[in-house]
Amino acid sequence: MADELRLRGNAAYSNKNFDEAIKLYDEALQIDPKNTDALNNRSAANYSLGRYDAAVEDAKRSIKVSSNSKGFVRMADAYWKMGKLELARDTYELALSVGPNNQAAKDKLIQVRALIAPKHTGATYTQQTSGSGGGFAGGASDLMPLYLDAAVLLMCVAHIITMFISGSISLLLWRGALLTFAARQLIILRAAGMLTPNLETLKKWPGHFSSLYFVLCLLGAFLGVPPLHLLLAAMSMYSIVDLAPHAEKFQGKVPPMLFDRAQPLLAKAAASREILTGNAATCEAMLTFMLLFSGSSMIFNLAYIQFIKFRFRNDAFSRMAFSAIRQSVERLTKHRTCPPIVDKGFSKACDLLHRVGTS
Repeated sequence: MADELRLRGNAAYSNKNFDEAIKLYDEALQIDPKNTDALNNRSAANYSLGRYDAAVEDAKRSIKVSSNSKGFVRMADAYWKMGKLELARDTYELALSVGPNNQAAKDKLIQVRALIAPKHTGATYTQQTSGSGGGFAGGASDLMPLYLDAAVLLMCVAHIITMFISGSISLLLWRGALLTFAARQLIILRAAGMLTPNLETLKKWPGHFSSLYFVLCLLGAFLGVPPLHLLLAAMSMYSIVDLAPHAEKFQGKVPPMLFDRAQPLLAKAAASREILTGNAATCEAMLTFMLLFSGSSMIFNLAYIQFIKFRFRNDAFSRMAFSAIRQSVERLTKHRTCPPIVDKGFSKACDLLHRVGTS
């Protein structure tokens, strides 16, 4: 009898008649108070009506009867809507501890983690280059950081062009771009007081974006790492993010024709700062999956993995990038023409990467 009422409630829910569904679930629970399916479904109906507290209570009752993944997901969904993101994240994690194959919990956990703001100073590029002095060593009047940004951009473009003309020149430009970007990070580190030779400063280096990028660029330049175009693209976008708000500082210091052509483009870039930063994070995330085929040295690969772990933990753009990549690939792996073993293998690989990134 209880199951019959629950099924009628499900039908009402499917027709978006949520009040009727709740009434039928109530009747089912009067007969069988420990019916976890009815409790979870009533939680979903309350959620659909915006009654998030009631949704949480129903989910809690369901979990109390029997620890079940669906109950945790229902509870986490409600917490998310209530703006309790950390609580939602923790509850999705509980859902996966009970049901490791709950795909809804996996997807939502990635999304809610991406929404939780990073808490570490210096975790993201935009955190460092905003504020007093814009990350410049000598304040806004010091043009050296901007010249370095412009040099990185020019070398990246020249590298792409010379790939089809001279491999040796192209390789030289790749290494030059790495060293120039490293110098740019060094200026940011100096402005942040991160170059003081003491133990306390050294302890901060593993938790700062620029220090990690500085080390990464030096390793790439001196270990003979072959050109990584996704890394070049990320560096270029970060350089544009730096340059765009300060375009007027080049007026009178570069040929007028060049300034007139570049200024509107940089103005558009300044308005798209977050988009560019997100695209740079996407390039970094994509490179993670391609490192094994890049021919890079093991030392560089290990350093890059540590860098990506830091980015994933502390930067919402990086988490969103990995989430988007996973969802895009899963559209292919879940297609009926794709063998199930491929989908299963990809999901396990993503779960492993996620565990490594959050460990």
